[in-house]
Amino acid sequence: MPDAPSSPDPSSPWFARLRPVVDDDTVLDSLLGDVTARLGFGTAAVLLLREDIEEMEYVAVRGSGQARSRLGRHVSLERVLAQLAESDMLGMVRYLPAERRVAGGFLQGLVPRAAPGAWHPDDLLVAVVKDEDRLRGLILLDEPRNRAVPSDALQATFHDWTRDHAPLVLAADSRRRLDHEVRLSRMSADVLRLSNARFGSSADLLQACLEVLRLALDGAVAWSHLLTDDTWRRVTDEDVVVPDGVNRDFGRLLLPAVERLLELEATAVFAGDRLAGPREVVEPLAALVGPWLEQEGHPQLMVLPLGAGTELLGFAALAKRAEAPQWTDLEIAAAHQVAGDLGVAVRNRQYEEQRTAMSELKRTFVATLVHELKNPVTSIKAHSELLGSLVAGSESGLRSVRALQRAGDQFERTVRDLLLFARYDDASVALDLAPVRLGEVLAESVELFVAEAESQGVSLVADVSLGEDVVEADRTAMERLVNNLVGNAVKYTDAGGVVSVVLRESDQGDWSTRGLALEVADTGIGISEDDLAHLFREFYRSSDPSARSRPGTGLGLAVVQRIVQRHGGQIEVASEVGHGTTVTVLLPVPVSDGGSPELSGGAGGPAAIA
Repeated sequence: MPDAPSSPDPSSPWFARLRPVVDDDTVLDSLLGDVTARLGFGTAAVLLLREDIEEMEYVAVRGSGQARSRLGRHVSLERVLAQLAESDMLGMVRYLPAERRVAGGFLQGLVPRAAPGAWHPDDLLVAVVKDEDRLRGLILLDEPRNRAVPSDALQATFHDWTRDHAPLVLAADSRRRLDHEVRLSRMSADVLRLSNARFGSSADLLQACLEVLRLALDGAVAWSHLLTDDTWRRVTDEDVVVPDGVNRDFGRLLLPAVERLLELEATAVFAGDRLAGPREVVEPLAALVGPWLEQEGHPQLMVLPLGAGTELLGFAALAKRAEAPQWTDLEIAAAHQVAGDLGVAVRNRQYEEQRTAMSELKRTFVATLVHELKNPVTSIKAHSELLGSLVAGSESGLRSVRALQRAGDQFERTVRDLLLFARYDDASVALDLAPVRLGEVLAESVELFVAEAESQGVSLVADVSLGEDVVEADRTAMERLVNNLVGNAVKYTDAGGVVSVVLRESDQGDWSTRGLALEVADTGIGISEDDLAHLFREFYRSSDPSARSRPGTGLGLAVVQRIVQRHGGQIEVASEVGHGTTVTVLLPVPVSDGGSPELSGGAGGPAAIA
């Protein structure tokens, strides 16, 4: 899992590639430079159709600073078509004098023309770019250097130029549309990538993804709020100042609508007169927060509920400046999809945080418990030995002392098992990996338990004569693993039974390794199917009276499973009540290209019960 900054920094490499490319289309700019030079105009612009919102957008402008300020502005398609219908037409060129624009209601008031035949600042001269009779764009000319209305000859030249260069405008439009789709796809991919990165908290993850959304969707401000911890975050353009009190004011207005949006699986968008989303939510929301946003200078708003299934986790909201282009339907749909993925990612991260917190709480509890119990256990054992010497002549006194000693031994085993479980359950505690001959560990364990087995009338046999038995492991952990398995087998096998310990090779093709299999089998009381399902749960004791009559903490196999998992191995258990149990531990031994074993520290499969 890749690392990410705990406090996301938009200037970091993570975000550098996410920033949208500024629309500095050199092809369109070169075309405008060419047409202004050829026809003698000071200003030219290209407007392209945005079908989803039925508006024409200024995508390239050549001319003065005042003229270039139109870049990104929108004009209603309906208004454009109405003016084209009133214009004089010469091929692809349309000319509409200022006086007729006023008469048609397209302009209010008019400064008189300087002289007959002189160009008026409100005259309209455009060439229409179509694709199979569908309007795709306009090329607009303004500020003629001769300050005269366009002659028929100039309009004819404009027509010829547009006819020759329209394919380039259409190609640029297609490329812009494709770039737009690629940018949105990249936004989705980057959010998914960040979802798998390491962040300090779910709130940090949300803020990082929020910056991706803001940059990809050209937002000036973005807010997010998580209900679980009442966390508020925002990201803004460098030149945008949002007062400290704005977050909560904004959230208080939005929260009532967000839950309904999640139920409807919808996104709310409003920008001026344009509303998108469920009317029952969008219209009241626009009336509620619209004036507030206008006051803050960001009248365009997109509200995205964040949830996992039907559970509301919070929301994200993006605001745009008044002069910024409106969001397209494609952008809204992409943002909605990303918000859904982000909600699931946040919920998964919250689950991870909860598991980590619970694990830390458990670790702290066990460590404190063990610390507090160690001294009393030592004291109990020491005083029981002292009492034994004082009551040496009393049989009843000795029975009591022996009972006290057994209780002290059990108490000590419980403390020891708790300490071992806490150690191997905590992934932050490093294993001391080194080459370990597993056969030696098994032989020592068998020697340790052979006397106990004989005293119970149990035969303990072993076959550990495997030639190559080296694994990379923590030797102390391997000793604990083997002792727990052999000790359990002896404990749960009645007189006359047999416990066998075998070490053999086991091919693990799915690991691309050679494995070692440690098999401990007994002819003891066996384990029921119900108990098998809970076998590795800490503190679990069988409901079988025969099993419960034998001492144990319910931690032995839980410790074994953790050790196996920490070494990248597998553990399998097969059992039948009354017929015994076989436990098989599979440990990987990676194989080099030359076919000989090589040491490794932890690749492997998950633990399993068979």
